[in-house]
Amino acid sequence: MGEYGVPYDLIGLSYYPWWHGTLTELTANLRATAQRYGRDVMVVETSYPWRAGGWEAMATNRAAMTWPVSAQGQAKYLRDVIDAVAAVPAGHGAGVIWWYPEAIQVPGIFIWGGGSLALFDAGGNVLPAASVFGTR
Repeated sequence: MGEYGVPYDLIGLSYYPWWHGTLTELTANLRATAQRYGRDVMVVETSYPWRAGGWEAMATNRAAMTWPVSAQGQAKYLRDVIDAVAAVPAGHGAGVIWWYPEAIQVPGIFIWGGGSLALFDAGGNVLPAASVFGTR
């Protein structure tokens, strides 16, 4: 980007532990990216299951999924990711965005992860992880 003169002020990273590794690896990546480029970094796409049902087939690195697969585990996961971003040196941690928070299962329609990665349960009720946003 710099070589071609493309202006930018933020670097966005995706983080799914089953593909991208542990929270320790995310933390190291966020720090290294912010330090190398001198820009704010943000996790612009993340999610974690609150129940079984659709995500298992895509989980190629389950060892990195150290949080329980439960509504409370999902909330703890989000708290940990937000804390990792907030800890980026020099205030370069910009925030976290949950991918597809409204992805509840609808009969006859394909929903990524079968609704297990949403911030709402199958009945449309908000899950505890949603309340983690805005608490820092």
